Amino acid sequence: MDREKLINVQLEILDEIKRVCEKNGIQFFLDYGTLLGAVRHKGMIPWDDDIDLGMLRKDYDRFCAVAPKELGKNFYLQTWENDIGYACPFVKVRRLHTHFIERATENTGQEDGIFIDVFPYDTYPATKLKRICQKYGIKVIDKLLYAKCGYILWEDRDTTKKRLYKVLGKISNIISKKTLCKCRAKLELIGNKDNTGYYIVQSGDGQYERYKVPKKCLEKGCIELEFENKMYPCPSDYDTWLTCFYGDYKKLPPESERVSMHNVKNIVIEGKSI
Repeated sequence: MDREKLINVQLEILDEIKRVCEKNGIQFFLDYGTLLGAVRHKGMIPWDDDIDLGMLRKDYDRFCAVAPKELGKNFYLQTWENDIGYACPFVKVRRLHTHFIERATENTGQEDGIFIDVFPYDTYPATKLKRICQKYGIKVIDKLLYAKCGYILWEDRDTTKKRLYKVLGKISNIISKKTLCKCRAKLELIGNKDNTGYYIVQSGDGQYERYKVPKKCLEKGCIELEFENKMYPCPSDYDTWLTCFYGDYKKLPPESERVSMHNVKNIVIEGKSI
């Protein structure tokens, strides 16, 4: 893989998102491994292959409303609503006329251009009952959605998981995708009238408590940090933010763990595999 070409397309998408957000007064910030890369490497983590952004719910909803008409002609906002094969609980901005083909989604028929993930942050629910409903309700809905859309989320040798998703696929056939998505959206917002001092993001991987971060991290808004020779907004208290997600984030992981999280089968730019 020509990693430099991939990163250049991702940075093109990032700058387009930044343009749209600045024009419309929308706050976004580098998130997850992208934020870690900015802090620790001043750019992409050397073994990473994607860019992640975060937004608070009000900014996320605003972005989803304006992006379809504000994004340039070479970009596409991918959502549950506009792509029948897409099941992730967050939007992606994809670069048209490219392909980023992953094993998990290659049979879904969804738009598969090179992308950036954009995650919404909601308020962490105040009561144990709300948290249980949110955590497990979303977990079940996500599995049904992934099965319904034809995602491959098992290794070839994992026949038990493969059989489970076949069963879930049959169950999901009696429930419309629209109904599942509406139920999930309600669960995402279940704590937004509470005052807990924490945000949480429902990333779709089932690791609920891992994605809880103190609201104080954004009390002073965002600061600009260098990322691939340009400046981008990041949570002002990025140290606490990253510690919540990664623990001792300044320490490099073992070499055996320095691998991409995506099972990529092919990447195509300008009609050529890279």
